[in-house]
Amino acid sequence: MRLQIEFPVSSRVQLIGLVAGLSFVVGCSDLPGRVAAPKWDPGGFAEAVMEKLDSSGDGQIDQDELAPAPGLAFGAKFIDTNSDGLLSLDELVARFEFYVERRIGLTTKELHILFKGRPLAGVNVKLIPEFFLTELLETAEGVTDQAGSVFPEIENNELRTPTMRTGYYRIEITSPSVELPPGFSTAATLGVEVSPASDDMSTYGPIVLRLDAEKK
Repeated sequence: MRLQIEFPVSSRVQLIGLVAGLSFVVGCSDLPGRVAAPKWDPGGFAEAVMEKLDSSGDGQIDQDELAPAPGLAFGAKFIDTNSDGLLSLDELVARFEFYVERRIGLTTKELHILFKGRPLAGVNVKLIPEFFLTELLETAEGVTDQAGSVFPEIENNELRTPTMRTGYYRIEITSPSVELPPGFSTAATLGVEVSPASDDMSTYGPIVLRLDAEKK
């Protein structure tokens, strides 16, 4: 089974403006009427990640050890600041502190789902917080349109725009008409990081998930 991920730079300037504007509007918890940002615990979360994933006990997490946390694996390139292919406790803390600094309560993000090279329409896409965030973030979900696009949304969202929390998620994709490999549904081998702000140009625009049914 193979998953290809790419981050196209969106040509839709209006969407970029919406994302930036929405993140600002709902992110400043110290302003009246704003949606409070969840209280991240960088040290506690980093220790929880190391305890669960560092099976070798060497104080670092390699790519194989990241497999049970596909959302964290998706965002590993932003954590691995020394580019050695390993995640350390200090690197995890530094990345999680970035979320604290941005103080974003809610944001909006588009996912674009392709299956065998074509848009996957009418499928339910559910983003489930990674294990260390389950008590902090809400699940977000939505159904893809004819173009295979979806803006996942938390339950009881009171804003007119589909919004969700920033963070790390496992992704479950289920379809009433297309038989998908288990890894794209209940096995949840897919993951994504919804970044609190664009610290890299690749995080602008929709995240494209290319699903390939081939098993390697």
